[in-house]
Amino acid sequence: MSSISDDELAQMIAAWHAGMFSASQQQAWAKRLAGDSAARQEFIAQVRLAAAIGIDYAAVRENAADATWHALERRLFGSVSGARRVVRTVKAVDSRLDRRWWRVPAWSGVAALLAFALATWWGGQPNREKAAFWLRNGQPVAEASELLGGSTGVSLRAIDGSTLDLSSGAIAVISRNQIEVRQGAVRAHISPRGSQAPLAITTRQARTLVLGTELTVATGPRDTVVEVESGQVRVSTTADTRLVNAGESVIASSTGGDTALLRSSFARPVGAMEPAAALTDAIGVNVHLASGLAPYDRFDDLVLPRLRELGVRHVRDGFNRRMAELAPRLRSAGIGLTAIIDVDENVFGLVDRLAVIAASLDAVEGPNASDVRKDGPYTSPKFYRGAGFPAGTVAFTSDLVMELRQRQATASLPIIAPSAGDPSRTSELGAIRHVDFANMDAIAGVLPPQAAFDAANPKTARVVAGGRPPVVTTIGWHTATTERDRLGRVGVDEPTQARLIVALTLGVSQLPARRAFVYELCDENQATPRGEGAYGLLRGDGTPKPAFHALARLLALANAGRTNTVAPTELPALRVFADAAVRTRLLACADGRRLVALWSDRAAGSAILALPPNLLGPRPWRVRCHQPVSGAVRDLDLANFIILPDPMDPLIIEFIPLP
Repeated sequence: MSSISDDELAQMIAAWHAGMFSASQQQAWAKRLAGDSAARQEFIAQVRLAAAIGIDYAAVRENAADATWHALERRLFGSVSGARRVVRTVKAVDSRLDRRWWRVPAWSGVAALLAFALATWWGGQPNREKAAFWLRNGQPVAEASELLGGSTGVSLRAIDGSTLDLSSGAIAVISRNQIEVRQGAVRAHISPRGSQAPLAITTRQARTLVLGTELTVATGPRDTVVEVESGQVRVSTTADTRLVNAGESVIASSTGGDTALLRSSFARPVGAMEPAAALTDAIGVNVHLASGLAPYDRFDDLVLPRLRELGVRHVRDGFNRRMAELAPRLRSAGIGLTAIIDVDENVFGLVDRLAVIAASLDAVEGPNASDVRKDGPYTSPKFYRGAGFPAGTVAFTSDLVMELRQRQATASLPIIAPSAGDPSRTSELGAIRHVDFANMDAIAGVLPPQAAFDAANPKTARVVAGGRPPVVTTIGWHTATTERDRLGRVGVDEPTQARLIVALTLGVSQLPARRAFVYELCDENQATPRGEGAYGLLRGDGTPKPAFHALARLLALANAGRTNTVAPTELPALRVFADAAVRTRLLACADGRRLVALWSDRAAGSAILALPPNLLGPRPWRVRCHQPVSGAVRDLDLANFIILPDPMDPLIIEFIPLP
């Protein structure tokens, strides 16, 4: 029989004091005490002391839970001599302890008598604190204590066997019968309680009554998510009350003021595993190197170093003699060019020049905004063989496709359909044969990525490309908040631009699109109106905006460790309980790491990522949380659940397999 530690003994005594015990605990503790004479003597000494200093019968009646308590109350009620009889009874059972007293038929009465003496003594001391209900590392936690989850989380155990885990960054106020979750998430296993004394877990939006179950409660700025793993809980708001069963979840969302509404939410998988390279491959950036205008005239000391720092693998620009010189240098840095081909009467000579740099090209794109002229007023169309838009554009594109397919060097290059400067005229192009991708301009003012994509009329773009999937050739948000761009679109502030760019990068495949090109790398100070020149990830002097840093952090996570240094190990199944606005993605890195992304492209939604208990199994994982927009990074040692703190600040959870 193993000896009893000081912490275990303190827990036993505290449980007797508080009257929190069950028949199974009686049997288990009696066996342990019988096998440890020192602990037994200390326990008996506590009982004797309790009985010797008096009895508080009101406390006895308050704690009375069964017929045994009531019988003892009637037997000893109102008598100081009764307390002395308790002492004599305790002395009498000393010898029974040495004879394995848990087998004595009268054990249940003796145990109740001991607990009665302790409980009445504890309640009879008006100047002494009640025994602590929650323990942290064996030490009592005072009532109404505010606890911080810190960087690694906090674990508590109650004297009735309940457990409570605070996630990293969580803040909660802990009491015997109530846990107020002010921030973050808590995971609770609550031992059975009487129906008159449930545990309440409260947040700003909801109150959860627990009689005995396993659950996770997480709260964010707008929402509370309650995930029930076993048993059932009752969740209430000012507007509704609902009984939630195991395997289900509810979300309480603030709707303004103090009101909150409940709605059901069910676990969904994080998503199918994708290679992390797919994230990098789906995003590119527009540049204007072909123009040679500031700041794009600084290729060696500004543009190329910043592109390398950003980590993008694809750029888009017009094709001319300057780009024919720069494209091989970009390719040597691991960056491919999507070349926009302007209307040119000499299609044969144009394809000759493309063939020379074919190895540096990702794709060839048909005429951009061919319904307007860039070298004059935005009114005159571009002509090919005497025809303007749309007939001239369609004829030129058809000849270009034919000539590209006939050359060995260019035959396999993907071809993107042409576009119209006025999106409402796209349908005039009709169906163009033999292109590989549709072309979409999705710049839409302050709209988030999905709404901007939908507003760009993807159905029409696919019709032009013969039903092919789209490439979003321009999408972005300018940061001149007091100005408008050429088409009257308003801007956003720089932090909002950063959030939208990260949400775009994570969600390109879910738009759905083959690739999206952010507009653009650098601000163009000379552009008019002012909003037209403020779309850059970099300011005109080359200094980064928050969006540049946020995108660089995200791509660095996906690009790091490009060779396998650790044998791939699959994560156990991950689930997410989330608002419909929250999106998820699971990425596999070449070096064995796994990335789980949680984000929303609008300011709504909460989510809990539920991690299975065997996550830290035979092959443990180190878990790190990254917020690309703010740059925050933290380790998670307590990896049972992770809350998305701010839907507009995407969360990337990195799982690193340990050797």
